[in-house]
Amino acid sequence: MSFLAVYHHDNLLNPIKLLTHREDIGAVLADVSVAYETIDLSVELQADQDDAQLADNLRTRFGQYPHLNVLRLPRIPAYAAGAQHQGESEQSCGDTGLRLFLKGAGVLCLHIDDHLYALGCVRGDLVSIPANVMHWLRQGVGSECIIIRLAKTSVGVECIPCDGGLAMNMDLPEIQ
Repeated sequence: MSFLAVYHHDNLLNPIKLLTHREDIGAVLADVSVAYETIDLSVELQADQDDAQLADNLRTRFGQYPHLNVLRLPRIPAYAAGAQHQGESEQSCGDTGLRLFLKGAGVLCLHIDDHLYALGCVRGDLVSIPANVMHWLRQGVGSECIIIRLAKTSVGVECIPCDGGLAMNMDLPEIQ
């Protein structure tokens, strides 16, 4: 189940908003220039395809986003739940990019102004991340996670690691 928890920097222990309806999540994210939607993943986009097959099928479906890469995160066993280092580190991209969740689940965190947006994502979720927004992914436990990064330019898929420290110190809600 998707969710959005919004935190203020003054209190990163308790969210100021917790939403579970997709329409409400989309509206709150739209206010900070983040697009969020769920798309139907057809048989052409299956997680068991190799990266070349996925790239060909994605270029057909997302032709306006010719640059892409496939992020494959191995399965996290249940006993490792809550491990702070599982997933991506804090980063930003120089251009707007899309993140398509093809398999698995995770919490995508967006650090915008003085707020942190923790978005629980599952298969079929498509998120547009604006340029230069600090973000990271905390992978859910139980299965491999496959995320496709799409962008109009190569700068949109090349993420620059940042050492903001927030990603490693934040206790996030779990998604499975």
